[in-house]
Amino acid sequence: GGGVALSELSVALPAGKASPSSSAQLRRAVEVWERDGVVLFPRLLSLPLVERLRRGVEAELRRDAAEALDRTYSIRQASSRTLRAVDVREVSLAALEAIAARAGGFLRAALRSEVQVLLESSVMQTRSGAADQSF
Repeated sequence: GGGVALSELSVALPAGKASPSSSAQLRRAVEVWERDGVVLFPRLLSLPLVERLRRGVEAELRRDAAEALDRTYSIRQASSRTLRAVDVREVSLAALEAIAARAGGFLRAALRSEVQVLLESSVMQTRSGAADQSF
């Protein structure tokens, strides 16, 4: 054992725009992030937005490898995995906007910066038999 329960890593954000920097939820999210290196935001994205993302990701994974921006062999354990770039404009722009609106306060506090940049927009599919990534 020794693992952390998902409930201990989860922080509910209020509906609507990002919570103010003084909110209890924001302070707890930053504390979890600093302690565990990860924080979960259940229901951060609406179900219709998640379904739109899922459809876009599934379409990207069905694309012929010759047509896709395939980054599979840039990952540590590529066997039984696929890593594809996802077009922000077509698939994930609405999700990124929702994340910025709902979790912007957390991002500013946790990253100690008013500006956040997107380094990559991709999806990884892991299949049975994939080796541990050893993070």
